[in-house]
Amino acid sequence: MLESLDLEHIILLIYILIFSSGLSGILSLLLLKLRYKNSVILNPLIILESLFTLGLFLVGIYFYTGNIIDPAPREKRSLELVFGGITSIVSLLLYLQLILIMKGISEEKEKRGILYRSAVIFSSLSGVLIIAGLVINLLSISVVYNAYRLIISLATYLCMSLAVSLFGFVLLRARLSGEPSLFRFLLKGLGICCLTFLPLSVMEFYLEFLEVNIYRPLSLDFLFYLGCNGVFLAAGIKALKSKTEAGYANLYLSREMVDLFRLTDRECDMVRMIARGLSNKEIAFQLNISPATVRSHIYNLYQKVKVQSRVELLNKISSL
Repeated sequence: MLESLDLEHIILLIYILIFSSGLSGILSLLLLKLRYKNSVILNPLIILESLFTLGLFLVGIYFYTGNIIDPAPREKRSLELVFGGITSIVSLLLYLQLILIMKGISEEKEKRGILYRSAVIFSSLSGVLIIAGLVINLLSISVVYNAYRLIISLATYLCMSLAVSLFGFVLLRARLSGEPSLFRFLLKGLGICCLTFLPLSVMEFYLEFLEVNIYRPLSLDFLFYLGCNGVFLAAGIKALKSKTEAGYANLYLSREMVDLFRLTDRECDMVRMIARGLSNKEIAFQLNISPATVRSHIYNLYQKVKVQSRVELLNKISSL
């Protein structure tokens, strides 16, 4: 009994640590939001991370009340219905959020492609299966559930895994026109984490099928969640260290400053894009010119303002 109780407390401690990483991820995204107020990506990501963290919190509370407090059987059944219903709703919102994020970061051409459509289809199917499982659980259709338990579980695992994996491919292919280069790092990191979700889910399903996972409700899927939190945290740290991209996103170019350095309209565009943290390749894409032309414009800009780096350029212009 003591060993079992100790194991349950260890599991709860692990939950708390993972939940703390989720809070760190949310705080990192909020920091990015303060630095990049005009970004259209961050709000959906903040909602997504908040839903992830809320879902983990609910599972942790359910584990604590159901195993450590050990309520009566009738009370335990009520807890299952309540927490199962709330968790299902949170999961449904998660997959709806995946669809909204993909819609926001994908261009019209990409939305007509098979990758985007497949990701949306499997995310939608995941939502349907979540609702179906919720209805079966609430109506206590035990005969139906037991008869098709393996089929329902397998279909749910498969749809969710494919939805998240395809979502990862969409993130990796996102162009992010007009967004700071830091967000490329952010979405690529998330995309790579999402690609690990499928093999982790397959292993988790296999362990559950064999009934050898003694650490339930801990899941291998939490490794995916930890990876996402690590990406959010790394992006926040990167923003703090980045002097070029962190504080000048809304840099204002006064007429006096433009006249003082005799900047052309194209050079003013360069300053604004540098302030937003865009790389030379991203600036070239935005202005539909070659990277070599961008380098030439930036060199001329440095000569006029008498600076040698992006940081010096932004510091000097912002001080005028």
